[in-house]
Amino acid sequence: MKYTYKDVPRDTELWCCAYETNSKKEDFALKCLPCRCKVTKISWRESCYKLNKKGEIVNSSSVSIYSRVYADTYNEAVELYNELVQSRINWLNDLVVDVKEDFIK
Repeated sequence: MKYTYKDVPRDTELWCCAYETNSKKEDFALKCLPCRCKVTKISWRESCYKLNKKGEIVNSSSVSIYSRVYADTYNEAVELYNELVQSRINWLNDLVVDVKEDFIK
């Protein structure tokens, strides 16, 4: 199953990913290949934490739950990641069409 921050299960091992580029140039603002994670509350803040090979939380890996999309399996996370990439490709293709209209005829 795939999730957003609104419905992601808490305190469960999941897969997460992200893909977002800067709108002014093609630098990555956010790029996270599918990785294992857990959404939980440590201290005062609910965050997404990467998990190490043993399935333990890596405390230094805390990111906002809003910055990722989530899935139950690796394959679902790959699908999500590819959907994000395809969305960016579609946006760029639309931009090219719009810019082509700027030619003087």
